[in-house]
Amino acid sequence: MHLFLSFLIICAGIIWMEIKRLPQHSHKKERNIFIVFMTISIIIALAKIFRLPLPNPSDWVEVMFQPLSHLLFRWIT
Repeated sequence: MHLFLSFLIICAGIIWMEIKRLPQHSHKKERNIFIVFMTISIIIALAKIFRLPLPNPSDWVEVMFQPLSHLLFRWIT
């Protein structure tokens, strides 16, 4: 639990420091993209902290191309 809270405090500090650097009125897209990527990275890091199973990128590729491979295999045989 202490690791979780300290991680969130560190992430909040990093987000605050980085957003403070960006100009307020311009670069809204850049700020939004930063928030999206930071949120994704925080979620992945929390999953690693709690030892949750994370899919490997090769698993995603396998799921994407499996229907195509079955179709090609049927066509060849």
